[in-house]
Amino acid sequence: MRLSSLATLLAFTLVGCSGTPPQSTSSSSGGSSSSSGGSSGSSDASASSSSSSGGVDAGPQKRTVFIASNFAVDGSYFGTDPAAAGLGPRNFASVLCNNTANGAKLAGTYEAWVSGPGPDIQPIDTTVDWYLPDGRTLVLKAGSSPNTLLHAIDQNAKGEANTSQFVWTGLGPAGAAAPNCNGWSDKVVMGTTGNPTATDSTWTADKQIGCGRLAAFYCFQRK
Repeated sequence: MRLSSLATLLAFTLVGCSGTPPQSTSSSSGGSSSSSGGSSGSSDASASSSSSSGGVDAGPQKRTVFIASNFAVDGSYFGTDPAAAGLGPRNFASVLCNNTANGAKLAGTYEAWVSGPGPDIQPIDTTVDWYLPDGRTLVLKAGSSPNTLLHAIDQNAKGEANTSQFVWTGLGPAGAAAPNCNGWSDKVVMGTTGNPTATDSTWTADKQIGCGRLAAFYCFQRK
Protein backbone atom coordinates (compact mmCIF):
# COMPACT_ATOMS: atom_id res chain seq x y z
CA MET A 1 0.00 0.00 0.00
CA ARG A 2 2.88 2.32 0.80
CA LEU A 3 4.59 1.48 -2.53
CA SER A 4 1.40 2.21 -4.49
CA SER A 5 1.03 5.63 -2.87
CA LEU A 6 4.64 6.52 -3.69
CA ALA A 7 4.14 5.56 -7.35
CA THR A 8 1.01 7.70 -7.56
CA LEU A 9 2.79 10.70 -6.03
CA LEU A 10 5.73 10.37 -8.43
CA ALA A 11 3.44 10.19 -11.47
CA PHE A 12 1.57 13.37 -10.33
CA THR A 13 4.87 15.23 -9.87
CA LEU A 14 6.09 14.33 -13.37
CA VAL A 15 2.85 15.55 -14.95
CA GLY A 16 3.15 18.89 -13.12
CA CYS A 17 6.74 19.42 -14.33
CA SER A 18 6.13 18.56 -17.97
CA GLY A 19 2.81 20.48 -18.43
CA THR A 20 2.40 23.51 -20.76
CA PRO A 21 2.93 27.05 -19.39
CA PRO A 22 -0.11 28.79 -17.91
CA GLN A 23 -2.55 30.06 -20.52
CA SER A 24 -2.26 33.69 -19.33
CA THR A 25 1.49 33.72 -20.09
CA SER A 26 0.87 32.44 -23.63
CA SER A 27 -1.81 35.07 -24.16
CA SER A 28 0.50 37.80 -22.91
CA SER A 29 3.22 36.67 -25.30
CA GLY A 30 0.77 36.54 -28.16
CA GLY A 31 -0.50 40.01 -27.24
CA SER A 32 3.02 41.35 -27.25
CA SER A 33 3.60 39.91 -30.70
CA SER A 34 0.30 41.30 -31.88
CA SER A 35 1.16 44.68 -30.43
CA SER A 36 4.48 44.63 -32.22
CA GLY A 37 2.68 43.83 -35.44
CA GLY A 38 0.30 46.72 -34.81
CA SER A 39 3.22 49.09 -34.34
CA SER A 40 4.65 47.96 -37.65
CA GLY A 41 1.31 48.52 -39.33
CA SER A 42 1.10 52.02 -37.86
CA SER A 43 4.57 52.78 -39.17
CA ASP A 44 3.55 51.61 -42.63
CA ALA A 45 0.44 53.74 -42.49
CA SER A 46 2.50 56.74 -41.42
CA ALA A 47 4.91 56.20 -44.29
CA SER A 48 2.00 55.90 -46.66
CA SER A 49 0.49 59.08 -45.26
CA SER A 50 3.81 60.87 -45.59
CA SER A 51 4.14 59.72 -49.16
CA SER A 52 0.60 60.81 -49.88
CA SER A 53 1.22 64.17 -48.24
CA GLY A 54 4.26 64.68 -50.38
CA GLY A 55 2.12 64.26 -53.46
CA VAL A 56 -0.68 66.62 -52.39
CA ASP A 57 -1.01 69.77 -54.50
CA ALA A 58 -0.07 72.81 -52.41
CA GLY A 59 -2.80 74.83 -54.13
CA PRO A 60 -2.64 78.30 -55.72
CA GLN A 61 0.00 80.79 -54.70
CA LYS A 62 -0.99 83.61 -52.38
CA ARG A 63 -0.31 87.18 -53.45
CA THR A 64 -1.08 90.54 -51.92
CA VAL A 65 -3.01 93.56 -53.15
CA PHE A 66 -3.41 96.83 -51.29
CA ILE A 67 -4.47 100.42 -51.76
CA ALA A 68 -1.69 102.98 -51.55
CA SER A 69 -3.81 105.44 -49.64
CA ASN A 70 -0.73 107.03 -48.14
CA PHE A 71 -0.29 108.58 -51.61
CA ALA A 72 -3.43 110.62 -52.27
CA VAL A 73 -2.34 112.49 -55.41
CA ASP A 74 -3.88 114.63 -58.11
CA GLY A 75 -4.39 113.12 -61.54
CA SER A 76 -1.27 114.70 -63.03
CA TYR A 77 1.16 113.52 -60.38
CA PHE A 78 2.36 110.31 -62.04
CA GLY A 79 3.37 112.20 -65.18
CA THR A 80 4.64 115.51 -63.86
CA ASP A 81 6.61 114.68 -60.71
CA PRO A 82 10.32 115.24 -61.46
CA ALA A 83 11.11 111.76 -60.10
CA ALA A 84 9.01 110.28 -62.91
CA ALA A 85 11.36 111.57 -65.61
CA GLY A 86 12.64 108.66 -67.67
CA LEU A 87 10.39 106.15 -65.92
CA GLY A 88 7.00 106.94 -67.38
CA PRO A 89 3.84 107.40 -65.28
CA ARG A 90 3.02 103.73 -64.78
CA ASN A 91 6.55 102.73 -63.78
CA PHE A 92 6.81 105.70 -61.45
CA ALA A 93 3.53 104.73 -59.78
CA SER A 94 4.90 101.18 -59.38
CA VAL A 95 8.02 102.57 -57.70
CA LEU A 96 5.71 104.26 -55.19
CA CYS A 97 3.90 100.92 -54.68
CA ASN A 98 7.17 99.15 -53.93
CA ASN A 99 8.40 101.88 -51.61
CA THR A 100 5.13 101.62 -49.71
CA ALA A 101 5.30 97.81 -49.59
CA ASN A 102 8.90 97.87 -48.38
CA GLY A 103 8.01 100.34 -45.67
CA ALA A 104 5.29 97.95 -44.49
CA LYS A 105 7.68 94.95 -44.76
CA LEU A 106 5.56 93.20 -47.39
CA ALA A 107 7.33 90.56 -49.46
CA GLY A 108 7.53 90.62 -53.25
CA THR A 109 7.48 93.28 -55.95
CA TYR A 110 4.44 95.36 -56.87
CA GLU A 111 2.90 97.06 -59.87
CA ALA A 112 0.51 100.01 -59.76
CA TRP A 113 -2.89 99.31 -61.30
CA VAL A 114 -2.88 102.40 -63.53
CA SER A 115 -2.96 102.83 -67.29
CA GLY A 116 -0.10 103.93 -69.55
CA PRO A 117 0.98 105.78 -71.67
CA GLY A 118 2.21 102.69 -73.41
CA PRO A 119 0.74 99.22 -73.99
CA ASP A 120 -2.20 98.05 -71.92
CA ILE A 121 -1.26 96.91 -68.44
CA GLN A 122 -0.70 93.22 -67.72
CA PRO A 123 -4.04 91.63 -66.74
CA ILE A 124 -4.59 90.52 -63.17
CA ASP A 125 -3.19 87.02 -62.63
CA THR A 126 -6.20 84.76 -62.05
CA THR A 127 -4.10 81.65 -61.32
CA VAL A 128 -3.32 82.88 -57.79
CA ASP A 129 -5.33 83.76 -54.67
CA TRP A 130 -5.30 87.49 -53.88
CA TYR A 131 -5.29 88.56 -50.24
CA LEU A 132 -5.24 91.86 -48.39
CA PRO A 133 -2.11 92.62 -46.34
CA ASP A 134 -3.67 91.18 -43.17
CA GLY A 135 -3.07 87.76 -44.81
CA ARG A 136 -6.58 86.55 -43.92
CA THR A 137 -8.97 88.48 -46.16
CA LEU A 138 -9.40 86.83 -49.57
CA VAL A 139 -10.12 89.36 -52.33
CA LEU A 140 -10.08 87.16 -55.42
CA LYS A 141 -9.93 83.37 -55.60
CA ALA A 142 -7.87 81.66 -58.29
CA GLY A 143 -9.95 80.95 -61.38
CA SER A 144 -12.43 83.75 -60.68
CA SER A 145 -13.14 86.81 -62.81
CA PRO A 146 -11.63 90.05 -61.49
CA ASN A 147 -14.93 91.74 -62.37
CA THR A 148 -16.32 90.36 -59.10
CA LEU A 149 -14.32 90.47 -55.89
CA LEU A 150 -14.99 88.56 -52.67
CA HIS A 151 -13.92 91.59 -50.64
CA ALA A 152 -13.15 95.20 -51.47
CA ILE A 153 -9.52 96.29 -51.75
CA ASP A 154 -9.80 98.48 -48.69
CA GLN A 155 -6.56 98.01 -46.74
CA ASN A 156 -3.31 99.90 -47.06
CA ALA A 157 0.07 98.16 -47.07
CA LYS A 158 0.07 97.95 -43.27
CA GLY A 159 -3.33 96.25 -43.20
CA GLU A 160 -5.06 99.40 -41.97
CA ALA A 161 -8.46 100.56 -43.21
CA ASN A 162 -8.40 102.73 -46.32
CA THR A 163 -9.34 106.39 -45.93
CA SER A 164 -9.46 107.45 -49.60
CA GLN A 165 -12.73 107.95 -51.44
CA PHE A 166 -11.37 107.54 -54.97
CA VAL A 167 -8.65 105.43 -56.62
CA TRP A 168 -6.92 106.52 -59.81
CA THR A 169 -6.88 103.71 -62.37
CA GLY A 170 -7.48 104.96 -65.91
CA LEU A 171 -8.49 101.35 -66.53
CA GLY A 172 -11.68 99.47 -67.34
CA PRO A 173 -12.59 96.12 -65.73
CA ALA A 174 -10.45 94.03 -68.10
CA GLY A 175 -7.46 96.35 -67.88
CA ALA A 176 -8.22 98.29 -71.07
CA ALA A 177 -7.22 101.96 -71.06
CA ALA A 178 -9.83 104.54 -70.06
CA PRO A 179 -9.58 108.34 -69.64
CA ASN A 180 -6.47 109.01 -67.54
CA CYS A 181 -5.81 112.75 -67.26
CA ASN A 182 -4.00 112.81 -70.62
CA GLY A 183 -1.42 110.26 -69.58
CA TRP A 184 -1.42 111.49 -65.97
CA SER A 185 -0.06 114.89 -66.95
CA ASP A 186 -3.06 117.23 -66.97
CA LYS A 187 -4.99 118.56 -63.97
CA VAL A 188 -7.73 120.16 -66.03
CA VAL A 189 -9.34 117.15 -67.77
CA MET A 190 -11.08 114.06 -66.38
CA GLY A 191 -9.69 110.73 -65.23
CA THR A 192 -11.18 107.31 -64.44
CA THR A 193 -11.30 106.22 -60.81
CA GLY A 194 -12.26 103.05 -59.00
CA ASN A 195 -14.40 102.68 -55.90
CA PRO A 196 -12.38 101.16 -53.02
CA THR A 197 -15.54 99.96 -51.28
CA ALA A 198 -16.86 98.04 -54.30
CA THR A 199 -16.76 94.33 -55.07
CA ASP A 200 -18.23 94.57 -58.59
CA SER A 201 -16.39 95.96 -61.62
CA THR A 202 -16.63 99.50 -60.25
CA TRP A 203 -13.65 98.69 -58.01
CA THR A 204 -11.58 99.68 -61.07
CA ALA A 205 -13.91 101.72 -63.28
CA ASP A 206 -16.49 103.74 -61.37
CA LYS A 207 -16.45 107.51 -61.92
CA GLN A 208 -14.59 110.06 -63.95
CA ILE A 209 -13.51 112.95 -61.78
CA GLY A 210 -11.56 116.13 -62.32
CA CYS A 211 -7.84 115.44 -62.47
CA GLY A 212 -7.09 118.17 -59.98
CA ARG A 213 -8.71 116.11 -57.21
CA LEU A 214 -6.84 113.76 -54.89
CA ALA A 215 -7.11 109.97 -55.08
CA ALA A 216 -5.11 106.86 -54.12
CA PHE A 217 -4.12 103.91 -56.32
CA TYR A 218 -4.01 100.11 -56.15
CA CYS A 219 -0.86 97.98 -55.95
CA PHE A 220 -0.77 94.32 -57.07
CA GLN A 221 2.04 91.93 -56.20
CA ARG A 222 3.65 90.59 -59.36
CA LYS A 223 6.07 88.06 -57.83
